Amino acid sequence: MDGQTYLRRLTHLELERSLEAILGPLNLDTLDPDLYRAGLARVGARDIITSESGIERFDFTIKRAIDLIWLDETRRDALIACDSQLDDKACADDFVQRVGKQAWRRPLTSEQRQRYGVLYDACLAETADHPQSMRCLLDALIRSPNFYYRLELPSQGYYTGYDMASRLSYFLWSLPPDDELLDAATRGELNTAEQVREQAARMLESPLAREGFRVFVDEWFRLDQLERLDRDIITYAFEPLQLDLGLSGELQAWAQQYTEATKEEIRRMVINQVFDKDEDYLELLVTRDTFVNKQLIDFYQTRRTPLNEYPYYLGEAQDDTKFLDRGLLDYDGDPSNEEFISARHANRSPRRGLLGTMGILSQLGKQHETSPTRRGNYVLEKFLCKEVGKPPPETDVCERFKNVSRRESIEEQHLCAPSCQGCHDQIDPIGFALDEFDTIGRHRTSDDWGEYRVDPNVEWTLIRDGQAQKLPFDGLESIANTLFELDEATSCVTKQLYRFATGREEHNLTEIEALTAEFARLGRKIKPFIIHFVGSDAFRREKSESNIGDVDLNRVATEVFGPRCAICHISASLGNLSLSNDGSLRTRLLAPSTNLPSMPLVTPGNLNNSYLWHKLVGSHLDVNGSGDLMPPNQSLAPEQLELVSNWIEEGAQ
Repeated sequence: MDGQTYLRRLTHLELERSLEAILGPLNLDTLDPDLYRAGLARVGARDIITSESGIERFDFTIKRAIDLIWLDETRRDALIACDSQLDDKACADDFVQRVGKQAWRRPLTSEQRQRYGVLYDACLAETADHPQSMRCLLDALIRSPNFYYRLELPSQGYYTGYDMASRLSYFLWSLPPDDELLDAATRGELNTAEQVREQAARMLESPLAREGFRVFVDEWFRLDQLERLDRDIITYAFEPLQLDLGLSGELQAWAQQYTEATKEEIRRMVINQVFDKDEDYLELLVTRDTFVNKQLIDFYQTRRTPLNEYPYYLGEAQDDTKFLDRGLLDYDGDPSNEEFISARHANRSPRRGLLGTMGILSQLGKQHETSPTRRGNYVLEKFLCKEVGKPPPETDVCERFKNVSRRESIEEQHLCAPSCQGCHDQIDPIGFALDEFDTIGRHRTSDDWGEYRVDPNVEWTLIRDGQAQKLPFDGLESIANTLFELDEATSCVTKQLYRFATGREEHNLTEIEALTAEFARLGRKIKPFIIHFVGSDAFRREKSESNIGDVDLNRVATEVFGPRCAICHISASLGNLSLSNDGSLRTRLLAPSTNLPSMPLVTPGNLNNSYLWHKLVGSHLDVNGSGDLMPPNQSLAPEQLELVSNWIEEGAQ
C-alpha cells in the first residue's frame, strides 16, 4: 500500500481549525509552514515531511493550548463534561469516547479505549489528581497520528463511512466532521453516490460552507503571500501614512497596511458569487462589483502620477487631493476600516474582477517595480492551470538594454536566449498588458522608469491541441474578457476544485473532461457542480481507472506535449524539437540525431533507444551525463508517461 495515497498530514489551517473544534480559539503560528504543490497546500500535504524542529513546535503548541484551558477551571470542566453520576474511571472512558471520536474523526475501538484506560490509571497513580489525569488523556489523543494525519482507507476502491465523512467535511468546511456526518457514517449512509450528495447539499446550506470556501480561496490565490510583501514606501511617499512611515524609517510597511483588507475583498467577492448569487463563477473575471472598506475606497480612487510629478520632499505635508479620482468607484455609505460595503468600479475605471484587485496585483511585483513575468505566470497558473515551471539555471544571460522603455528592455533580455524565449513568449505578454498597474496595484500611466508611457498592447499566443492561436490584449479588461470565454478557464476551475477536494493533481484527463462538461452544463455554478462532483468516482474512488487504450501521436500531442511541453517548444525549436502543428511533428521526432549521442529522439518500438523518453524520466543523465528532466523542474503525471511509452512501443504512429 502506497502511504502517500492514503496518509496526508493536516495543513496548518486544517490543524488549527481541528484543534479549535475541540479546545476553542488558538494561535498556532509556531507550526511548520505548509508545502504548496500544484498551487495548493492540500496537494502539498501528501508530500510534506514534518521536520524534527516542527515536531517540537507542534508539541509546544499543544502543551501551551492545554495549559491555557487547564488554568481556566470553567473551560476545563466544560471540556471534561462528565455526568455527575459517573465515577472517575467511567468519566475517563466517556471522555475518551467523546473527545477521541471528535479528534480522530471516527470512534475508537474497544482495544484503543482499553489502552487509554491504562494510561489514565498510570497518570492517576503519578499525580493523584483526576483533572490532571484527564489532561494526560487529552494530550495523548491530540498527539496521536490519528489526529495529526488524515488516514483514509478505501474499501474496494471506494471511500465510505468515516473516511467519506472526513473527505466531505474537510472539503466543504475545512473542519472535522460534525455529529450528523459521523452518525450517518455509523449507519452506513455514506456509501452510495446519492447518500454522499444528500449530505453535501445539507453542508452547503450551512454557514460553515462559506467559511470552508474562504480557505479554498486563500489557497487558490495564494493570499498568504500578501503577508510577506516587501515594498519600499519611499516610492509612494505622497500619502500621509507613507510620509509618517518614511520619517520613522519603516521602509517595508506599505502593503502590510492593506493585507487583511484586500484578502477580505477577494474572499467576499467569491463567496458572494458562489453562495449569494449562485451564478456563473467566471463572472468574477469580468464583474465590476466588489466589496471595500475605507482603506480600499481610498486606494481604488488613487491614480499614480508620472515620476516627474512625484513630491519627493518629505519634510512637509503634501496635498493628496490631486491624486484622487472619486469617479472611479461607486458606493454608498462611509465605512470604517473594519466595515465592508458593496461597491462598483465605474465604467471608465480600468479595473475588472479578481485581476483588478489590489490583493492579486500587489503580490506579484518587486520592491520598486512590477514583474510582468510573475504576473503573467500567475494568470497562466491560477486561471488557466498552465504550469510553466521554474526557469533554467542560465537565467539573465543577457544584459538589459539602455535608452529604451522598461518593457523593451525586458523583452530584449528575455527573448535573446532560445532557452528563455519559449516560456517568456507565453508569460510576458500577459504581464505587459497588466503593466498599467504598479507594483502595489495602483493605476498609472508611466512605467517604473518614469520616462515612457505604459504600453499595454500585446499579442499573446494561446497553445491548444498543439496549435498556436494569436490573441490581442490591450489591458486588464481585455484579458478578463478573453479568459471568461476560454474553455481552459472553465476546465481550470474544475481542476482546482478537484485538487483541493482530493489532495492530488488530476491524473485522468478523460475524467476531468467529463467533469468540466458537467460544470459547463450547470452554467459554471459552483454549488450544483460540487453536489455532482462529490457523488462521482473522481471524489468517491481512491483513484479512478485510467483507460489509455489506443495511442497515436495526435493524442500524445494533445494530452502531454500540449499541456506540459508546448509552452516552451511551440514558438522556438529547442533541442531540435518544435511542437508547431505543421504536419511534420512525427518526421522531426523520428529524424536521425545530429547532436545527441548516437540516439534519435524517438526509435519506434524501443524506449531505451529513444532520447525523448530518457529526457522525460531523467535517465538521460546516464546517456550523456548532462541535462535536466523535461519539462523543466517538474515531472509528468504517471498517465502522461504511460501515454508516451505506449506510443513509442506501439511504433510511434
